[in-house]
Parts: sequence; structure tokens; C-alpha cells
Amino acid sequence: MENCTLRQIKTFDEIEPLFARASATDHPNAKNFLVDKMQKRWDKYLQFHVLELQNKVVSFAGIYPYSEKTVRVADRLFTFEEYRQTSFSKNVVEAIRPAVDYFIPTHTRWAKANSYNCFYSIGPEKKRRGMERVISLLDPSLGYSVLPGYYATCNPKLPKCWQTIASTVNDIDLPKQLDVEFV
Repeated sequence: MENCTLRQIKTFDEIEPLFARASATDHPNAKNFLVDKMQKRWDKYLQFHVLELQNKVVSFAGIYPYSEKTVRVADRLFTFEEYRQTSFSKNVVEAIRPAVDYFIPTHTRWAKANSYNCFYSIGPEKKRRGMERVISLLDPSLGYSVLPGYYATCNPKLPKCWQTIASTVNDIDLPKQLDVEFV
């Protein structure tokens, strides 16, 4: 694991150029980082961080509330291409693992200390086994498990919003479908 630094971002102006860079990439979720979209969400974030290696930004993500007691950790996670892992291989051994080594643990510890239930998600096109591999790399004391079925992390009318989630509790307050297969 490389020696990276997680730095909290306090103002939108500080992170806006990174959103602009991310939204200009060919990443499948690039439109999630459009400056206008992120500006609308900004004030709701409980915390937002950038991960840096030798003063270069590797990745960014935040803690976003879904209810009074539920937050998504590693929300709007984006890793710049030169640092990106290309697959959910059995041996996730890349030198820098932003979600596993930095965002999920840091965000989860903060959220649990503030009495929140936590989850992180991956779109329906991704494989459940990949989530299980990520969990196997996390500190077990964080308490994550992959929940059965799919959960709406945005508009339930849109298929893309039904995602696989890992959570610190067995019953999370999100709309769920246990009998539907999206892949």
C-alpha cells in the first residue's frame, strides 16, 4: 500500500476543478460528476475527501446521508485513470486501493461514531462476487456484509438505480427488491 493522505475538503470551490476533470473523462459514470450536479448535492455531504499521493489527487469521495440514520460511504467515488484498478480480480493487490484502504474505513468509522448505519453500493451491471471480495479485504470490525437483492439508491423507477449494496446492518432503510435480477 502506497503512503497516501486523505484530506477533508470543506468548500465546493476547492473541489470544483476535480469534478470538472472527472466529468470530462470517458468513465461510464462521468456525468455523475458534472459541476452543476455536484453543486446541487454539495451542502448535503457530511464529509468529503480527496486521496493524495505526493500532492497529486488519486481519488475523491464523500459521506452522503440517505436518511436520519443511514449514509452511503464512498459516495461519488472517482479514481483518476492512472491510479484505477481495472478489475475485481481475486487478488486486489494494486498499490493504491482508494475504497478498501482509505474511503470505506475512514468514512465508516466516522459515521458509526456518529450513530449512522452505513452502506456502499455498486451498480447492477457489476458482480456481487466483486463486492464480496472487497468486503474480504476490509477490516472485519467495520461490520460489512453484502445484502441480498437490490436496493434503490436513487429513483426506483430507473433500473440503473437498483444496486447491490454492502451494509453495516442487515436491514437498511432503502427500497429493496429481493426477487428481481437486473443482470
